[in-house]
Amino acid sequence: MTRLSQAISEGDGISILVEVADANAAGSAELDGAEGIAVRRGADAVRAATRLPLLHLGAAAAASDASSDAVVVDPDHDAWEEARALGLECVVRVQNADDLERALTLLPESEPTPERARILEAKARFLLLQGRFAESRDAADEALRAAEAAGLEDTKALVLNRLGLCLFFLGEEERGDEVMRESLELARRSGSNDQLATALVNYADALHLAGRGEEAAELAAQGEREIAPGDRSSIWIACTRSEVLFFLGRWDEAEAVLPARNRGEGSATLANLLLRRASLQLGRGDTDGARKTVEHSRGFIADSVEPQYIAPAGALMVELELRAGNVEAAREAAEKAIDQIEFCSDDAARMALISAAAGSRVARSASQSASRS
Repeated sequence: MTRLSQAISEGDGISILVEVADANAAGSAELDGAEGIAVRRGADAVRAATRLPLLHLGAAAAASDASSDAVVVDPDHDAWEEARALGLECVVRVQNADDLERALTLLPESEPTPERARILEAKARFLLLQGRFAESRDAADEALRAAEAAGLEDTKALVLNRLGLCLFFLGEEERGDEVMRESLELARRSGSNDQLATALVNYADALHLAGRGEEAAELAAQGEREIAPGDRSSIWIACTRSEVLFFLGRWDEAEAVLPARNRGEGSATLANLLLRRASLQLGRGDTDGARKTVEHSRGFIADSVEPQYIAPAGALMVELELRAGNVEAAREAAEKAIDQIEFCSDDAARMALISAAAGSRVARSASQSASRS
């Protein structure tokens, strides 16, 4: 396994790669927690300043295999072969599910390679995040076979976690429980903060989805004790615990567990944190504060294809407009959020969340008007 593959395979399979212009910026990025460095030119000078894996952003022919660990290529066979001939690891540029399928064609289907297992895991994750649960389950089953054949326990743990969550969404709770427990056991064995947090967060989400809120809250609390503090993993655990406690009606606890500072700026981590805060603000009647917080979060999710962010942000905005008496604005907010989800997802549950936020309040208003008349 190359240095870049090693960095990305650790944890939840998501790594922070920072593009830099020179050696000084590379050193600063490493100190700030980057897991890899990306450069367009001057790779040799940057290599001397950092021990992190180096990713070349440009033509493979311009990459120095003495300095670069990998090069970005489109999901194209010729580009792939050119980079491999230079001794470089390939990072395939993927923007949608079709690109993932094309990336799979670059690898021999008959061979149980680590690369194929990781691409299949990425496919299962991509489909899960878009709420395409049946497709994600099928992709996860295929990824699980590939990971086991390639002997990749870390990838297997991630696949099991995606698969377990899909099974809960699809109503297969008993099998989902078994898969989630196995995923959590493997994640604990890995020793990775990110991987353990991913397993705990998704398992708690699944239990919450199944109406087992007290179990979900306890699992999230256990996660806070197990996860080393100070990075995005601890924030995600805290947000998950806060969300579950909020729905259980334990609002003081839900507020107390949220981090006080806005860490993770410009990321999905901060969007998640902001949405949790906004729910508490709105629940306590602080509509001005909630509106500002939701608007802040929407800056990070405007182009998102993940219903887990689009739906709560949309539902909160609908409720805010209705409380302000702007029924038409509420309908527009609901339609916009549902359209954004429908564009990328089949997540009927989260579309229903937005519709319910709009419909219940409008119905109450109509009922109150009828009573007064």
